Amino acid sequence: MRQLSVIALCVLIVLGICVSRIKYEVVFLRKNLNKINNEIIRVTDDLRVFGAEWSYLNDPKRLAELASKYLPQLQPIVHKQILRYDDFVQHKYANRTDAKRQAFDKLLDSLM
Repeated sequence: MRQLSVIALCVLIVLGICVSRIKYEVVFLRKNLNKINNEIIRVTDDLRVFGAEWSYLNDPKRLAELASKYLPQLQPIVHKQILRYDDFVQHKYANRTDAKRQAFDKLLDSLM
């Protein structure tokens, strides 16, 4: 009977230690969860503010006003302004040496 009491007491002590350790771990995890939730709320609020700023900055009326103010000479592109590669090379590099043309061609090939 006495051995059973000692074993039961030891089991209760071990269980008490385990329960208290689990309790403190849960408290620690709750604090971390609260920090993370607060960070999520802060980032969400920041995203809302950035979205509002983006909407304001990309307003077509505002952009049109800025374009007319700072880019008065800006005109839409006409199809005559677009050149094929061969036409560009003939026009721009017709008087260049072959070495420079080949270097330019290699650069374009590496970019594509």
